[in-house]
Amino acid sequence: MTRFQVFSVLVIAIFLGLALDASAVSVKETVLYNFNCGATLSCEPMGALARDAAGNLYGTTNDGGDSTCGNGGGCGTVFELSLNGTGGWTETVLHAFGGGSDGAFPRAGLVLDAKGNLYGTTFQGGGSNACNLGCGTIFELTLTAGMWTESILYAFTGQADGANPAAGLVFDRNGNLYGTAFGGGASTTCGGGGCGVVFQFRQVAGRWEETVLYNFTNPGPANPVNGVVLDYLGDLYGNGQGGVYGGGAVFRLIPSTNGWTEQTIWSFGIGAYGCSPNGVIVYKNALFGTAGCGAYGVGTVFELTPAIGNWNMQVIHAFTGGNDGGEPLAGLTAGQNYLYGTTAFGGYYQQGTVFALAPSGNNGEWTETVVYNFTGVSDGLNPYNPLLLTPGSLTGYANGRTDQLVFQIAPN
Repeated sequence: MTRFQVFSVLVIAIFLGLALDASAVSVKETVLYNFNCGATLSCEPMGALARDAAGNLYGTTNDGGDSTCGNGGGCGTVFELSLNGTGGWTETVLHAFGGGSDGAFPRAGLVLDAKGNLYGTTFQGGGSNACNLGCGTIFELTLTAGMWTESILYAFTGQADGANPAAGLVFDRNGNLYGTAFGGGASTTCGGGGCGVVFQFRQVAGRWEETVLYNFTNPGPANPVNGVVLDYLGDLYGNGQGGVYGGGAVFRLIPSTNGWTEQTIWSFGIGAYGCSPNGVIVYKNALFGTAGCGAYGVGTVFELTPAIGNWNMQVIHAFTGGNDGGEPLAGLTAGQNYLYGTTAFGGYYQQGTVFALAPSGNNGEWTETVVYNFTGVSDGLNPYNPLLLTPGSLTGYANGRTDQLVFQIAPN
């Protein structure tokens, strides 16, 4: 058995919580679904997939649907993939966005609440004239008597409340939603479009209300295209563009009785540490993320650990663009003992990879192993979105021969 197969089996064994015999199991990639762009179909999936307790998969597309939003295509969709009983998967379009007062162009994945309702954002739509094609929305999809109904919870105005949310949402333990908006806000230091905001949505007397927690400024981690994550204390972490050195910055928001305080944790330049971070996650009392640039110019995985008065930066892997992959355009996904991600290029066939990172010593070293090499034939190529980790599998999007596809990596 190859080193790749042994490693992959151990990874899958951790997924399942089982003591598998590495000599008897291998790993395969399966294409679950091929999108077929058309007037009423989903096209150009964005963000990460979500999964409910029954194993159904949910996602958004930035194109497709039965409305035209000025780009010659559709305004985007929310879709469901479910097993069809014959070993395949069937797509159902739950909502086709219509633009105008409805949303348009969702650029992020979905989040589910305890009842199975779906929540997400659209980059445009909402009806405001302050932005081209609208300043974006927050929407909810609820399932009642077998029918899905979409509700616009909030339409951004492009003023102090923010504009054009490009990232998804996250729940806290109290059921409040948090997210970022790319533009708008109170600051004028980023030009007429604003520097963006971090916002909270909470239910008050049965209605959702927005509170702006932080207004980004320039210089600083402005115009965020990624969302925020929470730690166990309720602090928020994320990243924005710009920063002191122009290569993006990672921030922390700390709640108190007097509001939220922003701390810029790290400002990137254009160098060995990386640049233009692609989101952060909280894992084992530290922050981890992917970025561009790096020692070989094709990306890094970095770790930020808290220290007295500051944070320490460590590059735990610098991609070479060779067999280890290159250009990690998506964020990371955390398992029990591993971090998982994708590279859009590089790998054995130079068509992209799925990789895993594991601690390999007592001095902060990590080892990167390629779990799967895309060939660019029928299995896809150039994966560009975060992975969904489920018991026994990793699922994500990749480009296909004609349109995009959904792939899954699991034990053979």
